[in-house]
Amino acid sequence: MDDIEKLVCRFCDAQHEISMAYEEFAKQTGYSYTSIQIMHLIYNNPGCTQKMLNERTLFPKQTINAVITNLYNNGVVELREDPEDRRTKDIYYSTEGEKTAEGIFDRAQQIVRRSMAGLRIEELSALIETMEKFSNLMKDEIQDL
Repeated sequence: MDDIEKLVCRFCDAQHEISMAYEEFAKQTGYSYTSIQIMHLIYNNPGCTQKMLNERTLFPKQTINAVITNLYNNGVVELREDPEDRRTKDIYYSTEGEKTAEGIFDRAQQIVRRSMAGLRIEELSALIETMEKFSNLMKDEIQDL
């Protein structure tokens, strides 16, 4: 295994560890990781549709529908008819759901901020700049396929 391969393995391991940390956080909230991701999109995009959630997450339509149905049945979200397209339902948090979401995402933000505080500003800036560069390189490589 050459040096690049070893670094790729380390990168994948680190990425996996971050995903596992988010999975553990989701479990502590009583929701699945998938549900948390969808809830976060609803939180940042009130009135979104299942179609938009599908486009943003790339989750199967059935998964999104199951999560939304579960959130609706538990009173977390409300589905409102879109006045421009009555076939479409816009998704909003209920009053209680909004409180739940705020608690979850405030806590998540605190965790990320405290974690980032463990890095010097220079390290954090370098991490973000490198991830942005890597992301662009990955997109370029995939487009060239």
